[in-house]
Amino acid sequence: MNKINEKRRLVVKGAMAASAMGVVASTGFLIPRIVWAAWPAEAFATDKFDVAKNAITGGVAPEASERVTVDAPDVAENGSQVPVEVTTDIENVEKIVVLVEKNPRPMVAEYVLGQGCEAYVSVRIKVAESCPVTALVYAGGKIYSAQKSVKVAIGGCG
Repeated sequence: MNKINEKRRLVVKGAMAASAMGVVASTGFLIPRIVWAAWPAEAFATDKFDVAKNAITGGVAPEASERVTVDAPDVAENGSQVPVEVTTDIENVEKIVVLVEKNPRPMVAEYVLGQGCEAYVSVRIKVAESCPVTALVYAGGKIYSAQKSVKVAIGGCG
């Protein structure tokens, strides 16, 4: 009988804790306001590649670099899950951004890296139609870029 009461108390405590967290979350106390402030809303909201790119770069032309690699398949049978890896040997990378030129929303992802992190991201993205996938790498006050053309058999954004 004692073990049943202990388990019951544990379940009741867990339910109360979950309820309390739900109330706290619904009131907005857990929203990371600093993250929302830094969110590149214009870049994610636009349907135009150049507008998204300019919103992210501040109008600065990225420098094409062989030190940035975009690894993606030459041909993607299904555009709804295209594996993309971005790597670089450039030191002190602050941010990596992935853009897809012909997507309804060209900006696909933005990764902010902490100091000392390996400059590598791997993601599966949707690609609407055949076009280049662009990576922007921010390091040392400069923006570097690389592209990889991906042919899509079946579009993933429609």
